[in-house]
Amino acid sequence: LSRVSKVTKNAYGVDISKNLISIARKKGLKVKYGDATKLPFSKNSFDIVYSLKVLPHVQNIKEAIKEISRVTKKNGYLILEFYNPYSVRFLTNKFKDLISKQRTFTRYYNIKNIKLLLPENLKLLDFYGIRIFTLFGFLYRILIISKIFKNLDSKFQHSMMRYFAGYLIVIISRV
Repeated sequence: LSRVSKVTKNAYGVDISKNLISIARKKGLKVKYGDATKLPFSKNSFDIVYSLKVLPHVQNIKEAIKEISRVTKKNGYLILEFYNPYSVRFLTNKFKDLISKQRTFTRYYNIKNIKLLLPENLKLLDFYGIRIFTLFGFLYRILIISKIFKNLDSKFQHSMMRYFAGYLIVIISRV
């Protein structure tokens, strides 16, 4: 939200954590309390709505996507992130699930299943993959390694390799 607010006239965020809302407001960000299935905005409010790191953790994902569609203007865009079951990331997380009993609810979707989640008024335009070549996110925090993986991702994010990325970013139009 901080990055987006620098390049747009109005940027709003939603969170279910009152603590995180307080932190965001201290940074001067416009944030409201709410969850993905009951967004605190009027119908047709936004040209673009994006959701990163949220939808895979929402149990009623169809309702969340319907809600995101509701607040998006006709001919507007949705940019949504999903976790991919055909990735090495999925396998490492399944291994972690076997070891730890306190995992966050997480659901994985391939592109075919993402299309099935979409109501009739949404059309998937394109998708790309992120984190195709690395198993562990912390590697992106090591400068030299980060540059290598980010460069590889940018070269292959629209190739057939995107089907094996840890994250799928879908671009959707509200028709």
